[in-house]
Amino acid sequence: MSARPSNPELDQNSQGATTSVADELEQESDKLRQLAAKLKVREETLAEMEVNYPHFRRFVYEKLREEFQKTLEELPNTDLEALAREWDAKPLEEFIDEFERTEDGSKA
Repeated sequence: MSARPSNPELDQNSQGATTSVADELEQESDKLRQLAAKLKVREETLAEMEVNYPHFRRFVYEKLREEFQKTLEELPNTDLEALAREWDAKPLEEFIDEFERTEDGSKA
């Protein structure tokens, strides 16, 4: 068992490669830390949104009701069948069939 002779050029390349790998690992570690920080911020934001969702939903519905009450005409005081005939409404089954055909991509 003889010791290998030391080759300065080989030692220098080996040291450079080790430093290069260490640098790459450090850069990747930094990237992972940054991604983890971004993920944490997103999770916190999502948690806040989930907590506020019921309040936001009530607010939006209230505003929509207010807007509809301002713009909606008063319904006439007639039964729905008479109103449907007056507006040339289709029977529900025919409407649903047409809707399903349109939904499937075919023209009504």
